[in-house]
Amino acid sequence: MRITNQMMTQNAIRHLNANRERMADLQTQIASGKQYQVVSDNPSAATQSMLLRSQTSMTQTYLEITQAADDWLSANELALSQLISLGSRALTLGYNGISDTQGDQERRTFADEVNALIQEAVDLGNSSHKDNYLFSGHRILTRPFILVDANTIVYNGDEEKIQVKTSPDTSLTLNIDGGALKPFMEALIELRNALQSEPFDRIRLTNAIGNLSTQLDNIKTARSVNGARQREVRAQMNFLTRAQNELKALLSQKEDANIAEAISLLRNQEATYQATLEVTRRAISVTSLFDLLR
Repeated sequence: MRITNQMMTQNAIRHLNANRERMADLQTQIASGKQYQVVSDNPSAATQSMLLRSQTSMTQTYLEITQAADDWLSANELALSQLISLGSRALTLGYNGISDTQGDQERRTFADEVNALIQEAVDLGNSSHKDNYLFSGHRILTRPFILVDANTIVYNGDEEKIQVKTSPDTSLTLNIDGGALKPFMEALIELRNALQSEPFDRIRLTNAIGNLSTQLDNIKTARSVNGARQREVRAQMNFLTRAQNELKALLSQKEDANIAEAISLLRNQEATYQATLEVTRRAISVTSLFDLLR
């Protein structure tokens, strides 16, 4: 086969253009940090990337939900722990009041402190998180507890559960039944009234102490339930965080360019381009000289 000067020149130009295109691709990878710019550059990798992005987005959504759930449960924990401390103090006052060493004046002093605890308990029952009442059930914008008078507490919430999905197949209840707090507050009122009674009624105070102790145990049980939910949601958060990190690592493998490798390849490609350019220049020069001599 006879190789003409034109064929040699065209081959040289074709190789030069291929080198320049490869250099341009490598420069784009380095500048963008991505292995490819459009789907057509690598359809297979792009398809896998889209699937990974969808999974990453879904995992991020559940991660945000579990974080919000943990915040709500933490607010529950704070309110319930304070109610338990308050109830324990009220029991102490009741036990002090039942003692034979205490007189009517001391019991009235104890009753005044319990009365202050009643108002504090109502305030804790009206605790909120991000402007949403914790113990109102679904009626999160309605103030749940109102102290109508010294002996009457009204509950304005409902018994509905607030549930969130922490995964496609898992739901978690966030709220504690606010209606269960009302008997605790009423037990405080009963204790105060027993301490105030004249003449002193030991049996009435004993019964009030027993009732308050029972209601306090119910609050402790609610706190245990809340704690179990919080452990569950935090375990889910840890799982989702690990999953998210793994998905991001896989996505990086599919999309992100190896900058160090790309820079090394670019340098080699530049050297190849310069060598090809020099060889082509010489070949064309020799060819032109032969044409001149002929």
